[in-house]
Amino acid sequence: MSVIGLFCFSGLRFEGNRPLLFVSGFCKLVGFQTARGSISARIVIKYSYMTYTNRVGLIQKIQTLRGSNVVVLAYVTSTRPNLEAQMGMDMLSRIYTLLQQITTAKNETVIDLFIHSNGGDGILPWKLVTLIREHCKEFNVIVPYRAFSAATLTALGAEHIYMHPMGMLGPTDPKVMNEFNPIENGQRVGINVEDVFSYISLVKEDVGITHEDELIAAWSHMAGEGRVHPLALGNVKRFYAQSRMMAKKLLELHMGKDDEHKVKDIADSLNSKLYFHGHPINLTEAQELGLKAESISPEFQKAVWDLYLDYESDLKLETQFKPDMELKSQQPVYPLLDGQTQPVKVDLEEDVTCIESDKKSHILRVGFSIEGYKARSPNGGIQEFTNSTQTKELWVETTAPAPKANKVV
Repeated sequence: MSVIGLFCFSGLRFEGNRPLLFVSGFCKLVGFQTARGSISARIVIKYSYMTYTNRVGLIQKIQTLRGSNVVVLAYVTSTRPNLEAQMGMDMLSRIYTLLQQITTAKNETVIDLFIHSNGGDGILPWKLVTLIREHCKEFNVIVPYRAFSAATLTALGAEHIYMHPMGMLGPTDPKVMNEFNPIENGQRVGINVEDVFSYISLVKEDVGITHEDELIAAWSHMAGEGRVHPLALGNVKRFYAQSRMMAKKLLELHMGKDDEHKVKDIADSLNSKLYFHGHPINLTEAQELGLKAESISPEFQKAVWDLYLDYESDLKLETQFKPDMELKSQQPVYPLLDGQTQPVKVDLEEDVTCIESDKKSHILRVGFSIEGYKARSPNGGIQEFTNSTQTKELWVETTAPAPKANKVV
């Protein structure tokens, strides 16, 4: 058997008469032959093993800079275009296993959560923050780059928010999804809470409609048949109230009764006064809003950014996920289906979430099956088709290597 341009080869087995070639690491397979002759195979590609071993040292570097009683936990969800991962409740048991490995007493422990995410489940921040705070005397958040929506809510529960110069928080008004939401192109679309309230403000303040009958007509136009279901709009109100309550409860974990007015102002600003859900809040604006956001030293900045860049590289956060391009890179020529040939197929795996400490790593890995083929169109031309299907989703656990013992001379 010959393999060209393959960095790491881990085995060949047969499924009936079809060979399965498993490769790992970054690779490009040009072709192979077996004793049975040239065979069109289904290729299983694992594009990247997360370099967790390398990251252990980066996490420990931040811990050293922060102090001997500081434990750094990292929670990174993919912000890769077309392959974004959401913050979800399934991460809690993984965080818990990391917390269980802390050996210092609660009254001596400080936990810093390094977080990068575009957000997700709006209920998660309360459970995540309270779970972490049960294991430490002080909880802080490190923001290397993006900490939007639910990630911002998580930061509200921290005594200190350490922001890298590239760090951004965002509004906490939720995007609501349920079975009553409108459908576009066969998919249900989310409803941003502020979009609903802004529509009403537009009608009243900008258009100038104030008469009760006209306001009812404007509301009916939005909630009429074939538009937005009334129960979906009711859900918007419920989630809006919940998001404000969540923000206040998280802030109250570390702010006193004397700060009640300040807590309300922060919650209101993040939920309704920034107008646009994607608005990026930098360090200066976060401080103006009253958040406990702080700049960090140049040495701390470098350590934080080095760790982020490692995640960015392994999760390919700056590269859009394009199934057709992934397939083309391995199989540039698609077969023409004629009743005898089969589509060319590639199975690949991508890592989309990391939950890590310097002792253990939990990685959420998703698998895809991508197939491509050519077919004749009704007018006699030939068209290329690519289909992508998610085939699996699993958590992979890795334990950090034991430190090397010092040699005694």
